[in-house]
Amino acid sequence: LILAACSPQEAVEEQPPAEESVGDETETKEKYVIGVSYEGPTNDWAASMMNHLKYSFDIKYADKVEEVYYESADGDATKQLGQVENLLTKGIDALMLQPLSETAMVPIVERAYEQGIPVIIFGSSIQTDKYVTYVDRDNYKVGNLIANWICEQLNGEGKVVTIMGEPGSGYSEDVLRGVSDALANYPNIENVGTEYGEYSGAVTKQKMEAFLSSNPDITGVIVDGGLMAMGIIEAYDDAGLDYPYMTVDDLNLFQKKAQEIGYTDYISVPGGSEASAIAADLLFDYLAGEDVPQKYLMDVRIMTGDEVQALIPEGMPDSYWGMSLIPSEYVEIYYPKE
Repeated sequence: LILAACSPQEAVEEQPPAEESVGDETETKEKYVIGVSYEGPTNDWAASMMNHLKYSFDIKYADKVEEVYYESADGDATKQLGQVENLLTKGIDALMLQPLSETAMVPIVERAYEQGIPVIIFGSSIQTDKYVTYVDRDNYKVGNLIANWICEQLNGEGKVVTIMGEPGSGYSEDVLRGVSDALANYPNIENVGTEYGEYSGAVTKQKMEAFLSSNPDITGVIVDGGLMAMGIIEAYDDAGLDYPYMTVDDLNLFQKKAQEIGYTDYISVPGGSEASAIAADLLFDYLAGEDVPQKYLMDVRIMTGDEVQALIPEGMPDSYWGMSLIPSEYVEIYYPKE
């Protein structure tokens, strides 16, 4: 795998509980009805997150699942709110939620809590603590690490831009907070601006072109996503400029492109789509009466462009993510080889 060779169980055991553990308050049953509200198949990251959930419910915990209701919000926080309200009418035993807004979903999550429905938050934060557990990449740490790396490559001087994913998303805003705190330590680094690429190569390319039209001397791009990084590469190509130092995630599409063009001036961090698999593990631990941490942040591993390219798996499609926690014998079910 690109970034790690640990199993799901090893990943869970590596992290000590970051917050006070939550014990069982739910009746133990043989099988459970689960409601899932998620971003939707808006991009490869979101699709990978769902692949991990489907592996968990269809294979790993199939004997514990009576039914799963999936609600795809298609990237719309308002739509998600109505979908969660609908899920709460279906007699679910637990709600798994990837919140598209860290504020808009607070009332409905707190209502579920008051109704005694355990809520598992994954993939994006929310501004309440009325849930069983929150599982995510350590997004603040990611932002801090990637911004520091860019500034170090520029020897503390020069122009950078910051491109995050979705505005208002707890995932993106946590990363941005880490970036901002790191940049504050480098007074001679000018952050020309912060934009949101919406996890789209096309959108990011347009925004990067606007930056470069007035600042062709930008030599560092702090970007939280390989798909958005593809747009940045294209913008620099079209402008006839040397590629900048850049930060990306473990999306195979970008890694293959970088290898093709001989580009290595970047670092990769895990995208975090595997958080849903760990969230499912913790859900069933909780339903079995075990203590679970209320906050579980996956550790962050950085790899250089050279290191990543040496480990690109053969035959995996562009949509594959190197940090996948789906066991190798099942990977091709969800990521068919090219």
